[in-house]
Amino acid sequence: MLARDWRRQPQLVGRLQAICFTLEEEIQGQKLMMAAETGTLRVQRNLIESRALATQLVEQWEGRERAFQRKIRIEPFSDSFTFISDDSLVKRILGNMVKNALEATAEGSIVQIALRAEQDDRVRFEVHNQSFMDPVVQKQVFRRYFSTKGQDRGLGTWGMRLLAEEYLGGSVSFTSTEAEGTTFVLSLPSRPYDW
Repeated sequence: MLARDWRRQPQLVGRLQAICFTLEEEIQGQKLMMAAETGTLRVQRNLIESRALATQLVEQWEGRERAFQRKIRIEPFSDSFTFISDDSLVKRILGNMVKNALEATAEGSIVQIALRAEQDDRVRFEVHNQSFMDPVVQKQVFRRYFSTKGQDRGLGTWGMRLLAEEYLGGSVSFTSTEAEGTTFVLSLPSRPYDW
C-alpha cells in the first residue's frame, strides 16, 4: 500500500498545484471584479502581440483538468497583429471565455481561438466551441448573477462585458446556433483613445 501511494505522489502534487492555481485565480478574479464594480480599477496600457497572447491561453488551459479530453487550438488562418490594451484584463476576459467553452463542450471536442485584425482599427478575438446554447439561456447570459453551473457562479459573462465595455472601450458578444455551435467575441480598439 505504501509503495502504491508513493507512486501516486506526482499525480497528487499535480492535482494540488492545479487546485492552488484555481483558488488563487478565483481570489484574484473576485478582487478584480470588486475594483471594477466600485470604479477603483486601474487600467494599464501594454503593447500586446495577438499570437503570443493566444499561445499563452492555450498553454494555460490545455494541461488543466477542465481541458481533459478536449483540445484547445488557435485557428490556423488567424491574423497576427499588435494592439494596445491592458494585457491582464484582456487575458482575464479571454481566459473566462476559454474556461466557459471547455465546460460547455463534450469530451473529444475542440475549443478554437481565432484572431482577427479588422479594417476599422479594431481587433477581434473569437472563442468557439461546438455546443449549442438553449435560447432561454442565451437571453440570460449577460445577467449579473445568472449561471448554468449553480448558484453564486454568475459573475463570468457579466464580468467579461463589464471589463470590456467600461474599462477597455470594447464589447463582448456571442452567437449560438445548432449548426455552428457557440462563439464568444471580444472586440477592442487597436489603439485606445481616452480611457
